[in-house]
Amino acid sequence: MKPEAIKKVFSRRPFRPLELVLDNGERFVVAHPELALLGETMIALMPVGATDPEIIAPEAVSSIHAVRKRSRRA
Repeated sequence: MKPEAIKKVFSRRPFRPLELVLDNGERFVVAHPELALLGETMIALMPVGATDPEIIAPEAVSSIHAVRKRSRRA
């Protein structure tokens, strides 16, 4: 995915948590835009539940989806 397209998704307001899907099938959920550093040649993410950041290449991102909230049942 092009870096400009990724930056556009992360700049949407209000921000909703995002799931990045990579070409190799790995998935990372980012809960807040400040937990991602977006550059032209790399993306540094702090995924939900991680203790260390993930460094990925923008071209490895195949899709980005908003994370759906789980519905509450009465």
